[in-house]
Amino acid sequence: MQCYLPITIIPAAALLVLSTSNFIIALVGEVRALQNTHEESSAKVIIRRKIAQLRLLSKAIISLYISIGLMTLSAMILAWHSEQSASVSEIPMIILGAGLLCLFAAIALLILYAFRAVKIRQVQFSSWG
Repeated sequence: MQCYLPITIIPAAALLVLSTSNFIIALVGEVRALQNTHEESSAKVIIRRKIAQLRLLSKAIISLYISIGLMTLSAMILAWHSEQSASVSEIPMIILGAGLLCLFAAIALLILYAFRAVKIRQVQFSSWG
């Protein structure tokens, strides 16, 4: 019964992986488009910032992958352990806690990404205006 907790969180983390990978794809497209512009001086600053954003998103998606892996492992151990005995070992709960910490770290990185993305857009559009 306790293996349901990590299993119910995994789809939410998977949706975060999907949206983060879409952010990465869009950001790579923006960097490519900026590299093809003729305004080299203003574009280089924005390209550097967007590449830093790509690093941030890469860390977030890695954290999400680790989180999903840990929660899956925790659920498997809990399911196996519940068949063996009525008591719950604390090892799967520690693994679940580590998975949740990775999930929260990824969310924090995505929030930081969102704040920085707004600042980059402000610089980008002010230099074009």
